[in-house]
Amino acid sequence: MSLLKSACPSVPLNKVNQKETLPKSTAIDVKDRKRIERPSPSLQPWDVDETLTEIHRKGYYPRASRKDTAKHDKSDPVQGTARWPEVLRACVQGGASLALSAFGGALFYLQRGLVDDEILTMGIVKPYIPPATCGAASDSCAATEQLENLFTQEQRESSGLEAPAPRNENGNNVAFSSLERDQAEVIAMEAQIDHMALDGTTLANLEILSNAHSGKAAGSLWSKISFAKSPHGSRLLRAWLLRPLFRKVDIDRRADAVEELISGAPAAALAESRSALAKMGDVERLLSRVHSMGGSGGGAGQGDLEGGNRHPNDRAILYETKTYTKRKVGDFSKLLNGLRAAAVIPDLFEGVDIRSGQLSKIVRTSESGGYFPANLGEQLDWFFDNFDCKRAAQGDFEPTRGMDDAYDAACDDVERIKQELEDYKDEMCSDVLKPSHQAKGTWKYINVKEDSKDKYLIELPASIGIPDDFYVKGKRGSGAKQVNKYRTPVVEQLVQELEQALAVVTAGKARGMQLVFSKFDSMRATWAAAAAATAMLDALGALAEVASQPGFSRPIIRDCPPDGKPCTNIMQGRHPCVEVTHSGGDFVPNDLSLGGAPVSGEIDESRVLLLSGPNMGGKSTLLRQTCLITILAQIGCFVPADECCLTPVDRIFTRLGASDRILLGQSTFFVELAETAAALRGATRRSLVIMDEVSWMEAPFVLKTSQANVPW
Repeated sequence: MSLLKSACPSVPLNKVNQKETLPKSTAIDVKDRKRIERPSPSLQPWDVDETLTEIHRKGYYPRASRKDTAKHDKSDPVQGTARWPEVLRACVQGGASLALSAFGGALFYLQRGLVDDEILTMGIVKPYIPPATCGAASDSCAATEQLENLFTQEQRESSGLEAPAPRNENGNNVAFSSLERDQAEVIAMEAQIDHMALDGTTLANLEILSNAHSGKAAGSLWSKISFAKSPHGSRLLRAWLLRPLFRKVDIDRRADAVEELISGAPAAALAESRSALAKMGDVERLLSRVHSMGGSGGGAGQGDLEGGNRHPNDRAILYETKTYTKRKVGDFSKLLNGLRAAAVIPDLFEGVDIRSGQLSKIVRTSESGGYFPANLGEQLDWFFDNFDCKRAAQGDFEPTRGMDDAYDAACDDVERIKQELEDYKDEMCSDVLKPSHQAKGTWKYINVKEDSKDKYLIELPASIGIPDDFYVKGKRGSGAKQVNKYRTPVVEQLVQELEQALAVVTAGKARGMQLVFSKFDSMRATWAAAAAATAMLDALGALAEVASQPGFSRPIIRDCPPDGKPCTNIMQGRHPCVEVTHSGGDFVPNDLSLGGAPVSGEIDESRVLLLSGPNMGGKSTLLRQTCLITILAQIGCFVPADECCLTPVDRIFTRLGASDRILLGQSTFFVELAETAAALRGATRRSLVIMDEVSWMEAPFVLKTSQANVPW
């Protein structure tokens, strides 16, 4: 889930067509239908009160304690939110009404789709701040400021970075000069930036994820670094590519880990671990599936729904139970085997001297000061010992002792009742039935299977003398071979108890897998930590494979103080995606020096480079090449150059090619001017702007091409 911070005013309700109404629920169960349908069927956004009331009513998130629940005042929205997700709690405490209303709208449609319990009880609520507003001054809204801080922290954690140190740039009480004040503002502004911003136009123009010809990944920058072995590692690597780092310390930290994985003992351990990563599968998505299969444990039994059915199986009629069960067991088996494959990774790096702090954190266990869960294999052994995947897939799963007390008691009752039936048989044959020796040899219980009707009828020859409480339920044969089927009050009572016990056993078998899934989901933090550590190792391993290619070198990242000059200096650089020219020849490397880079022993402080040359001379290639090398450098990867030295870039603006947006009524010239205006408005001293065949204009840190009339 994401919370959107909008700079636009909320849409007035009178703009919504009040005549439109929400469809009525088609749920069969009256309670489910009442839960889904709203008191007012009018189509209108939820307000804050409705959202909070619904969250408390459904009990998606647990209370802080019984005492806190008892003191909960419905008029105070903050009460009872102590154990809610941090982002949602910050919105409630700070009064972020627009964010809560947006959350309520998402909650409404999740409820309509009957997936609200499965999704919300996972407790995953993350902040989202649009790039255009991230870092903007918003001191007037405490909730917005807190959301931005949470957004920054969450993004750093997802990128594998440690939490940022407290920023104490305390110059507010000092009388600054105009220059010092400007420098202080620059420091404060750049201190808020964690990642390079890449908009959709830049991603398309630079062919980051797909090529412009066919729209496929072949030939894109992503295709040149996509060497991850697991799906979740590939997703993390893709996220790194779309959000390159900005701070020098963060870039160097990741590059140190990549460099260490290239050679020596760490490289050997990585090679072995990558085979284990390839066996993991998509553990992140499988964890979500197991959460839904285990029921909504996070807030079940709270609010008005106490005792209600919250597991999806209890709210649906499954006509293909065997197929559904087989798929569930298959997913769970893949998850167990994937985590078992990951459990060997700390052992592979055991005894390896690792200097990189980031790499050490993800391959060392928590007992050794790392993030990887300790004793992961031992924790998985319980599930392998108590869950037979093959039998469960066939519908023959039986919970083991200690898993379900009601099931254990019912199994004991079944055994006890069967023994009492045998004892009753021995008693009647010894003392009551005549002749006793003939009764012992001919007494037979029939219909003893669990799904049989008229269980445990007694078959005896008609010649056996019986007491008055034996009454005939049927017979077969005739004459001397006639056999009667009897029922007695004692057997009838025992069979009745047996039926009840078997019903509990049957329900326990059906509930057994849910209990296993629920127990597994209760340890989701452990499994998620292993998934995060392996994803980061997989992504770093992919970058290490790129770095090990010939012609790649580690870039040098320089600081850029407020009084310093941004720079880019590339020696013998090559386009990462162009290995040969269109004519089949080798790619010709080239140099680039821009903005404070040493050239011929002097300092060239030029921030604008005007590039001229003939058609097909490689001008556009050099523009894109510079941007791609910058992106690779800032994701911690090695770059295709002999030498590379640069200061981090906060955003890349591109104006390339000629295209219109006819469906939006925007001509080619309009699009060119709009993209140019976006660069002029948004570029800072740390931005990189490339423009291809546009009238020259001054912009910070610009690479530009212009076609020149060259005599042939």
